[in-house]
Amino acid sequence: MSLRTKSASFIVLVLLSVTAIAVSAVAHWRQSPIEARPKVVVELVGVASRGDAEVSLDKAGEVKTGETLRWTINSYNESDAAAKGYKVIGEIPPGTVFVAGSAAAERTALVTYSIDGGKTYSARPTIEEKQPDGSIKVVPAPIVLYTQIKYEWSDPLDPASRVAAFYAVQVK
Repeated sequence: MSLRTKSASFIVLVLLSVTAIAVSAVAHWRQSPIEARPKVVVELVGVASRGDAEVSLDKAGEVKTGETLRWTINSYNESDAAAKGYKVIGEIPPGTVFVAGSAAAERTALVTYSIDGGKTYSARPTIEEKQPDGSIKVVPAPIVLYTQIKYEWSDPLDPASRVAAFYAVQVK
């Protein structure tokens, strides 16, 4: 597969990830006949770090091995109802690896990671590793196994407010 084909495939996967993130944004509410539902709009913004410059992914063209892609997930509550238990999930696209220590969020958020395609999340994912003596030891999962990052805010996303989450990946 040529680098151009790999890059095109990666860009398609990034677009799929954008869709997955938008679908993964969740807001909970108690529904009553007079209580409005929250309407949260999610926007994913990506930039490629190239030397000292950052280039928007929609203008970056091909991404190259070793480049760092920085993602911002912006969430806007466009309704008159608070989004309680709000969370978003950022995808780590195939062909990339999560950059350790890059996960951050506006306001205090619980950040957890998945290594199983989003089935389970943990602040410190672990795997079982077979030891030379045949025993099994639970060890921290290598960062290359991370597939998603989940951000959960305990405070509601109030009407007409916004919150952002950030993370970076490196192209393999």
